[in-house]
Amino acid sequence: RNTLEEAFAEELASGRVAWRVRNYEEPGNERFARTYDISFQTLMVFELDAGEPVRWKKLDRIWDEVASEFSFYEYMQSEIRAFMNEG
Repeated sequence: RNTLEEAFAEELASGRVAWRVRNYEEPGNERFARTYDISFQTLMVFELDAGEPVRWKKLDRIWDEVASEFSFYEYMQSEIRAFMNEG
């Protein structure tokens, strides 16, 4: 969340970027695990249209980068910006 607040403050303020937490293990959220092939904590980026996902990307390397705050920040920021620029 800190990365988003620091790197995407303008986008958060405008509503272009939002932070949502979903526990795929909670009753009613099982579809997230099935639909997006989630089996452990992960970070995903979604593009929504009328509240429905039209495109998404799983940031698979977050656990490789989490040991270094700088690497984690850079990875998240670059992946989110690339995703936003693709759409």
